[in-house]
Amino acid sequence: MRKTPFLAQVAKHYADCEQLADMAFVLPNRRSSQQLERYLKALLKRTTLMPRMMKMDDLVDHIVRDSKVIASPIEALFLAYQSYKEKLGDSAGEFDKFAFWGQLIVNDFNDIDMCMVDAKQLYINLRDLKDIKANYIDEDVQEAIKRILSIHIDKQHGSEEMWRNGASAVAGEQEKEIQKKYLTLWDKLAEIYEDFEQRLSGNNLTTQGKRYRQAVEELRNTSAEELGFSRIVLVGHSMLTKSEHALFKALNDKGISDFWWDNAFTAASSVNNPGYTAINALAQEFKSPVEIEQITEFPAVTLQSIPSSIGMAKCAFEGIEEVSSTTSIILPDETLLEPILNSLPAQLFGTEGIDKKINITMGYSLRRSNIATLMRLVTVAHKHATRSGDRWMYYREDVRDILSHPIIKLAYTNEVLAISNLIESQNEYNIPESTFESYEPFKLLFTTLNNSQLNDKEQVKKFINNLEKFCRGLYDKIEQKVDKKHDQETENSRPDDSHRVSLQRAFIDQYIGALNQLRLAIDHVGLPVQGVTVFHLFDRLSATALIPFGGKSGEGIQVMGMLETRCLDFEDVRILSATEGTLPQNSIRQTLIPDRFRAAFGMPCIESEDATQVYNFYRLISRAGKVTLYHDSSSNNEPSRYVEQLQKVYAQDVEIVKRTANVTNMTQLEIQIDNDDFKKAIKKKYTEGELGRNADNKKKTPCLSASSINEFINCPLKFFFHHIKGLSDDNDASDFMDSAQFGTIVHDTLQDLYYPDVENRQREFGKEDIENFIKNHLKDRLTFNINKTFVRLPEEQCATHPLSGQAFILYETLETYVKRALEKDMEVIGDGKLEVLECEESHELKLKLSDDVTINFTFKIDRVDRIGSTVRIIDYKTGADVTRFRNIEDLFDRDKKDRRAKAILQLLLYTVAYMRHKGENLRELGVETIEPHIYKLREMAESGVKRGDKRNCLQVAFNVSDFENNQLIKDFLGLMASTIEKLWTGSIAQSEVADYPCKYCHYTDFCRR
Repeated sequence: MRKTPFLAQVAKHYADCEQLADMAFVLPNRRSSQQLERYLKALLKRTTLMPRMMKMDDLVDHIVRDSKVIASPIEALFLAYQSYKEKLGDSAGEFDKFAFWGQLIVNDFNDIDMCMVDAKQLYINLRDLKDIKANYIDEDVQEAIKRILSIHIDKQHGSEEMWRNGASAVAGEQEKEIQKKYLTLWDKLAEIYEDFEQRLSGNNLTTQGKRYRQAVEELRNTSAEELGFSRIVLVGHSMLTKSEHALFKALNDKGISDFWWDNAFTAASSVNNPGYTAINALAQEFKSPVEIEQITEFPAVTLQSIPSSIGMAKCAFEGIEEVSSTTSIILPDETLLEPILNSLPAQLFGTEGIDKKINITMGYSLRRSNIATLMRLVTVAHKHATRSGDRWMYYREDVRDILSHPIIKLAYTNEVLAISNLIESQNEYNIPESTFESYEPFKLLFTTLNNSQLNDKEQVKKFINNLEKFCRGLYDKIEQKVDKKHDQETENSRPDDSHRVSLQRAFIDQYIGALNQLRLAIDHVGLPVQGVTVFHLFDRLSATALIPFGGKSGEGIQVMGMLETRCLDFEDVRILSATEGTLPQNSIRQTLIPDRFRAAFGMPCIESEDATQVYNFYRLISRAGKVTLYHDSSSNNEPSRYVEQLQKVYAQDVEIVKRTANVTNMTQLEIQIDNDDFKKAIKKKYTEGELGRNADNKKKTPCLSASSINEFINCPLKFFFHHIKGLSDDNDASDFMDSAQFGTIVHDTLQDLYYPDVENRQREFGKEDIENFIKNHLKDRLTFNINKTFVRLPEEQCATHPLSGQAFILYETLETYVKRALEKDMEVIGDGKLEVLECEESHELKLKLSDDVTINFTFKIDRVDRIGSTVRIIDYKTGADVTRFRNIEDLFDRDKKDRRAKAILQLLLYTVAYMRHKGENLRELGVETIEPHIYKLREMAESGVKRGDKRNCLQVAFNVSDFENNQLIKDFLGLMASTIEKLWTGSIAQSEVADYPCKYCHYTDFCRR
């Protein structure tokens, strides 16, 4: 450390004071109080009681000795709404709409008291002003205005003088309505303030601001002796509110106070530094007992640019050789706390006593915790819940989101699996509450209040009790996990093996406290709740609650927010998120009071908040031995403005180090299966056995299909997992229409025309038949199939149930695809007829590919039809499949990634299988040609199966009488035989090329590709 620490200088001045035990030291935070106490203990040469260590709030509580307690945010909000309704009457609206708006009002009222402002003078009639502009209102507040007052704010007029002389500066009745409603609210705010103050007092409550105002009044009438301290020493404070300044002045006038200002360094004397104007003015008004040591230069400063926010956390511990309290890691962005905890290097922290090696003192928003994110999902599920008879129904996606939440999977693994399997087996979109009846924790979560119950205090409290009971059960479950983890720890355990789970318990405990706070508020001040407000309040509680991390400043590496650094000195300072917008943080105060009003009345405003941040930063780095700033350079983020200030204003050299992201993925596994006995079993499985079905209508012998062969070509390992080991490759059910459902609906609707029923089939179709179907039946059949396949209704409801939501939105697209196929048919038919030979019929046969390779093969063709002497093998495709190829080899080349002509390979296999199965019949019917056709419904112009390049390609067609001698067929079968033979002669391993399909493969967790 280059200079004596600030608090060490304070301690040295008072260590020999005889009246030390009767003194009170008032510091900005607990950590600085602990540090000052350590310095005093080290310097004391006699036995004595320690002085009282306080924060400013503690001093205020010492001065104001009444029974009133600080109202919780929810209590204050409830009371503010009562005042709001009292003064605005019928125009007040429901509490749901007031909640966000009301929080701004409550915060403004607190600032009014904290700064000792006369509310009546502040809330003057805006219509008497000349230059107030609408654009002072923050965007979030504008959104609230639009929602609550049901008005629109046109951003292009935001900077106009909308309030001038009570007349709109922009034309239009809408703007006048904005002015009228907003001014009505403004005119009532002074009355709302007075009524709110009375309601607080009537409930024996107060606010922090009100308490400070009261402390000033009482201190003026309190003698020095009545305070009970020989001296009150105020150390290291910076920007003061009006009430704090008045307290300082009153104490100074009584002659029992000392003031210590930490402003003795280069940045403090600079006229370019707004953070020190107020500090230096205070130092002149309230003199320090002695001058502290001056610091005349900055330490060495390094800026490390890292293109990753997580990367900053990973680099934060680099170069630290031993754990020391002189090292601090500063987090202006509190979201980096968990990444920091997950990045603790084992060589520094070992496996035991981690709580003594890292000391966290900062607030962490409960809203970012796992329990809060879980409860937001629960809130969504309840908002979406619907009544069906006498039971509640929940959307499947909402239920699955809850079941897949990390903290739920951690605590209730077996229950989650059981419920998930039950839901999948039921295959319903709406999950009844009875599904959770046998699972007590989830039964508590999935019990919803109806509208009448939401207005019943006891019912709402019962609902809160259920949530609290769930949280306590979750806490116990996680505690069991921690104990089990502790029992299983080994010497190789990482230091963070259990702290993550332990941290979750702290979050849950805090959330239980928030629920209790809401319940007490309902008991204390009533229940202004309607609609879904009770759910909204849960989120508001978690947004305002902070998880306090406590620790001792003398132990371990210090992790803290910027505010916690006040008064403290460190040798090694590491500041993460030295990015513009985070350091300093954007000063956007959500308020209804214009910033210039705030400045004029001495209330916190953007300029004062910026000045506070400037002071805290330069005070911290000026007292350090070395400083490292970490800048997230991703997404074109700019370094903090402080870097440029150091360089240009203070002529300080800043070493800039640009680093690349060093992201280490899981090591790719090389999986290879070469067991000869196993390969023999595969060969036997797909080449031997009797085809057909047994008495239970199950296949007697497994068969290969075109899709499974395509899968084997793409990746033998995927084929192995899916078809040999039987691992599921199905997509999870979804509330959104996937490509498979889309294709099924199109297929079924086309089949409704060509195969209306099984027994009485219409074989031949002319253009007029297709036109009649489009005109008279398409809408009904398409609606039926959407309800059946996507909405999953019982068949008896599919024809009459109206489409809604995504089904309604996608109807037009589905109709377009079906019409394209039918229009293509009419174009091909002309004045003739189309004879349908089969649709979606399943076939199995022994398919001979070569003299040595014959496989059990199954296939189902979308449609086989005949036009004149030509039979067409048709496959409908709703995707972007390739319909053209140059060489047969291209069909088997996995290096072509997603553009390999898989659909053509499939259709050629179908053509070969159909000819082997039905070829003799075709010849007897006089069929001369067989053609494979892909109906590419996205772009029908590209339909067919064509060979050649773009400029010279022809539809593939085969002579039925000479099919087996066709060179294309011979080449195709030769390559197909050699490919299949690799199943029992080659190695089963993942594809050599990590290609595009791997992105969507369900088995990447196995091979880590």
